[in-house]
Amino acid sequence: MKIKYTSLILMAMLSTASAETIRENGKTINRLGVHGDNLYFDVSEAFTKNCEYGLIYADINSSFGKAAYSTLLMAKASGKNLSRFDYSQTTEGGMCTLIIVEVQN
Repeated sequence: MKIKYTSLILMAMLSTASAETIRENGKTINRLGVHGDNLYFDVSEAFTKNCEYGLIYADINSSFGKAAYSTLLMAKASGKNLSRFDYSQTTEGGMCTLIIVEVQN
């Protein structure tokens, strides 16, 4: 009985800690920057979710973060829209973390 109860608590904790993935399309980068180990950006249009500080973040030290920063910087400099970007959020109004970024040709 104790094992079942512990398993149920663990499953409940994992299900509440899972992140929601949000997909956005056709947005224009408004602000792009780096603070500490994080790149951040926002868009001229509203995000679907209420992200903490109105920004989406990624770790600039990771290979994904470096590639994402390069892609975002190119889009910002050329005035191109982000054709797609996905981000995750674990709690409503909490930090949003970039997962995918794409710029249409």
